[in-house]
Amino acid sequence: MTHPPRRVPRRMTRRIGLDWDDRAHWGGGRRLPCHLCGRLAFLRDEQGRPCHKTCAETALTQIPADSIDGRYAA
Repeated sequence: MTHPPRRVPRRMTRRIGLDWDDRAHWGGGRRLPCHLCGRLAFLRDEQGRPCHKTCAETALTQIPADSIDGRYAA
């Protein structure tokens, strides 16, 4: 009797949703290369660098949870 292959559990991932409704994240209609992926982006991150919201959310999931401060709490 053979057993079916053992399923490898999927890696647990955190979901982070940033609230970028503040006008400070709008780049004024000027598209600049995202500092994370290089594609053109209208938005700016907290430091004013061009960035897509989804790129910022994905980057934050790569940071250990204990090093993220309260500003990014989901």
